[in-house]
Amino acid sequence: MIDPLGTGGRSIPFTRDATLDTDGYQAFTWQDTNTSRYYVALFDTSAQGAVSAGVVGSGQFTEMVWGSTYAVDEAFSRPTSPDTATYSGRYAGLLNGGPDVNPDLPPGPPAEPIQPTRTTGQVMINANFGSPQVGGQQTGIEGTISGRRIVDTGTPLDDVFLQIAEIKPDGTFGGTVVFNDRETAGTYAGAFGGTGGAAVAGAVEMRPISGNSDVLERGAFVADLCAPGAPSPCPSSTAP
Repeated sequence: MIDPLGTGGRSIPFTRDATLDTDGYQAFTWQDTNTSRYYVALFDTSAQGAVSAGVVGSGQFTEMVWGSTYAVDEAFSRPTSPDTATYSGRYAGLLNGGPDVNPDLPPGPPAEPIQPTRTTGQVMINANFGSPQVGGQQTGIEGTISGRRIVDTGTPLDDVFLQIAEIKPDGTFGGTVVFNDRETAGTYAGAFGGTGGAAVAGAVEMRPISGNSDVLERGAFVADLCAPGAPSPCPSSTAP
């Protein structure tokens, strides 16, 4: 269900639009009339279908209607050995701005419905499912979203980091997103899924540019457990 002004309080089907696919994320769109909000949704699923995540957004009349979400599609169980694991995957996001989509309306915001600007990046996550850590914390997750850029222009965006957070018994977690200088960028939340923690998915809400409070971003990530011999950023060997 999306905003009631756009949908009349009903569930509506989105249309598949492969032209907006974003680094493995499938794209879907919906617009009721050419003067109403234009929604873009990006959705991805882990390799074995254990978890999924997506982001949807639209902009019009100076206001964004948007959000990101994640789901566990296969019940989570902790790995028995080893306790630590690395995950590698993809990120897709939307910014609070984008090109006009209706030439019949006056040019530019706020009347014109916009197509939110898409972003992409790579996700690396380290997880500890049980070994004691500094300070006595028994579980933890941390990671990064790097190589970030705007899809249509290639403009680079700041890398961001997922600060350490506890993994709860059901595999869920949530924490703070920061820039390289530890300036707070936003928040993240997510969950592990599958046998032995086969995959992880999550949602991010943040400012994508350090020192800029006007540009905002919502995004989602999906990452699979690194297998032996998997390419970087998966580990190349086990430390002695």
